[in-house]
Amino acid sequence: MTKILFVCVHNAGRSQIAEALTRHLAQEHGMPVIAESAGTVGGKSLNPDAVEVMREIGISMDQQHPKLITQAMVDESHRIISMGCGV
Repeated sequence: MTKILFVCVHNAGRSQIAEALTRHLAQEHGMPVIAESAGTVGGKSLNPDAVEVMREIGISMDQQHPKLITQAMVDESHRIISMGCGV
C-alpha cells in the first residue's frame, strides 16, 4: 500500500482537494493508494469553495477536516507533495 501525503499551510483547500481526488481515483481504479493531507499551520474549517467544486464533480469531502501535520504522518508516507504556499 502506497501512502501519499499532501501538505499545504492551512489544509483547507488545495491539499484537501488532492486528498479527496486521489482517494476517489484510487478506489475507482482499485489502486493500493492511501491519501492523506495536512497543514503546517492548520485551519479551522474546509474552504467552502473547495467543498463545492468537489461536490460538482460528484466527490464528497464531508468526512474531511483540516489537520495539523505530524512527524508520524511524514514517517508513514511514501510520497509527500507540497501544494505550494511556502511549505
